[in-house]
This record gives sequence, C-alpha cells and structure tokens, in this order.
Amino acid sequence: MQKSVSDIFQARRDKSLSELRSRQAEVAAAAPGFFALEQALAAARAAKDGEEISALLKERERTLSQAGFPADYLDRRHECPHCGDTGIREDGSECVCMKKTRCLAAARLSNLERLSGERFESWDFSLFPDGAQRESSKKLYSLCSDYANGVPKGNVRNLLLLGGTGLGKSFALHSVGNRALENGAGVRLTTAPRFFASEMERIRGGADDNAALFDAELLIIDDLGAEPANSSVAADSLFALLDYRYTVGRHTAAASNLSASDLVQRYGSRITSRLMDANCSAVLALSGRDLRLFRHC
Repeated sequence: MQKSVSDIFQARRDKSLSELRSRQAEVAAAAPGFFALEQALAAARAAKDGEEISALLKERERTLSQAGFPADYLDRRHECPHCGDTGIREDGSECVCMKKTRCLAAARLSNLERLSGERFESWDFSLFPDGAQRESSKKLYSLCSDYANGVPKGNVRNLLLLGGTGLGKSFALHSVGNRALENGAGVRLTTAPRFFASEMERIRGGADDNAALFDAELLIIDDLGAEPANSSVAADSLFALLDYRYTVGRHTAAASNLSASDLVQRYGSRITSRLMDANCSAVLALSGRDLRLFRHC
C-alpha cells in the first residue's frame, strides 16, 4: 500500500523515538540513578535555575561516561537534523527533505521511480557524433523542457514525439515527467501496450488500473503503435481517455515510432486529432541513426 508523505514522516519520528527509548533502557540498566538526575534537570530547567542546570548537566555527562556511554547518547537522532523529521524548519519554511520525499512518493505513483536518472540535467548532446542529429537533439531538449515547465498551466497541452527507435524519445518523455514531478504536478506514465492490456483486463472484470490516467495533471504514453493492432475495443478506450483529457484541458505527452500519417492510418483521425490539435499541441518528428548503434563505435 502506498504511504502518504505525512505517513512517511510520522514513521521517521516514531522510529527515532523508539530508538531513543531503547537507549534509555540501556542507560537505566547500567546507571539506575540516572533518571532521578534527569528529573532534577527537568525541574531546574522549568525553574530556569541556570546555576543548577549547569551543575546537573556536568553530573549527567559524568554519570553517562562512568556507565560507558558518550555524552550525546540520549540525544534524539532524527533522519533530518534540519527539521527533526517534521518537514518544516524552525522559520516555517519547507525543508528540502520534504520536497525530496514528496517527489519520491509521487514518482512511485507515476511509475517514474526507476527512471529518476532520466532527466534534463542528464541530457548529453555529445552522444550524438552527427552534427545534424545533435542539433535535432537540442531542439528536442528545448521543446520538451519548455513543455515540462508549463505543466499543468501551459497553453501547449499536448506533446507528440515521432520517429524511429533510439532517437531519445523515451528519455525525453521521462525527463518531462521528472521535471513536472519536481514542480509539484501529478504525473502518470504508461505505455500503449500496458494501457491496452489493462483495458482488456478491466473488460474481463478485473481491476481498472487505468482509472488514474484520466485526471493526472500530466499523462505520458510511450510506444504508441506498439500494442496489438486491429482492436476496436482498445481504440475506443484510447479515444475515451484522450477525448476526456482534451476536453478538460489536461496535459498529455506521447511518443511513437510511427510517422504522423501512419498514426492516422493506425488510429483514425478522431484519436490523432486530439493529440495533434494545432491550437494546443507541439509535434516533433525526429530522424537519424539509432543512438544505441553508435554508442559503441
């Protein structure tokens, strides 16, 4: 079961408290009079008796040392020392660990967790030895980064990447998804084969694993055209998904090894028009050699 971010932080606090109590039990066994000293220290702090506090702190450190424990042994140890595992710093600002945890939790939901390394910061233009293909990659980078930064408010709601295998389309889509996650958007990633397989399972009475795809702020569909052909049920399901998202103004990014004309032939105009509407879509057709072929040249 997916844990919420608040559950994750509560679990961290519970863990640190449990570990502290375990260390307290160790000290209690080794130095039976120690916690009477702790009570006296608490009373001195409540009374704001500085001289007594100072004397008791020295006695506390000496008692711990004699029992074989370091002076900080009973300090509570948080996973994040900046916010004490609350996600909020003393000045009220969000701690960096909160943002990181939220992104990781969102990545697990989106199916992007294992693809976290595929991001714009990892884009390497030097992998393209051909000048024309390198320029094409730069254009792809610019288009996709602008699109990702516009999710979920940008006017360009659809992104469609076309071209043969090994041209960086999937990497680009994953970079878009990871940037959108960083910016706080809800993202879902699927592939056309996975989508259609889930639809067939739903039709047979199984779970509806595609339900979350409809309202995600950004939906990424990779490998359009790689699913089994000639399925009217599958095509109707894809149209229902894309038409709903088009109507309510959600962002959808997709990639296919097919050309634009092949997509129309494969899916018909009612589906492709939702992805390629000139008023709200960006379409880029890539060409060149398969990047995986000349990585070993």
